[in-house]
Amino acid sequence: RSYLEAIVERINNNRIAHSKMPITVKVTASDLRDMFAFYVYRSTGGNLLALLRALGHKKLSTTERYVDNNILNAERDGEVSKFQNNLFAELARGRLDITILAHLQRYGKVTEEQEKRLMEFRVLQRSRMGVGCRDPRNPPAGVSANRNGSQKGRNCTGQRCLLCKENSVILPESMTGIAMRTEELLVIQTEVSFMNWGLSDFDEELQNCLDALQLFDAAKVEKARIEWAQKIANGTHFVPGLPMNKIQEEA
Repeated sequence: RSYLEAIVERINNNRIAHSKMPITVKVTASDLRDMFAFYVYRSTGGNLLALLRALGHKKLSTTERYVDNNILNAERDGEVSKFQNNLFAELARGRLDITILAHLQRYGKVTEEQEKRLMEFRVLQRSRMGVGCRDPRNPPAGVSANRNGSQKGRNCTGQRCLLCKENSVILPESMTGIAMRTEELLVIQTEVSFMNWGLSDFDEELQNCLDALQLFDAAKVEKARIEWAQKIANGTHFVPGLPMNKIQEEA
């Protein structure tokens, strides 16, 4: 007996002991490699280059043989048919929205609520921090840029989004901008007097930034903060509202 046959026998003895059907087909080492290739191909979304690397092939033509089988061919045919049906259904509605088409292909039906949220997301204006704003022409009076109501009807110039609970919308792509503002506020804290810091709303804004960053991946947040801190330190990024700091002056 081969080693593999001994393993299959042991597995079957265990399955029979638990009232499960034993493996009745002959299993070879190449079957295991085929199953591994199938797994890698599926888990990488059909990435042939990832499969080539996983199998240690030198030629892509060799790798292609592993995905040329009845199961995968039937799946691909089904995906093509599904895509065509979704495409023509969308064209019949008089639109061709790539985002909606991708959702239909991957997850199925798009609800009215999802469409509404998609449209709202697309019309949102973004601040320099990458935070969306529901109404940039009407910043609330609580925001320092509109203390006296002078900003009504004009685009918000302050863009201190983490103080604006009424209008701000934190988006997946907002992490980098919030990390930037966090490092800016930390520099401001070292440059202004303790009294001025205490009388301002900077402390509240900083805490809101730190709270918002907890919504994102910790490792990515740390990397972004380090990058922004370095940019501020070497003078490639200027903190709004502050005179040139010593490092920037030297640069």
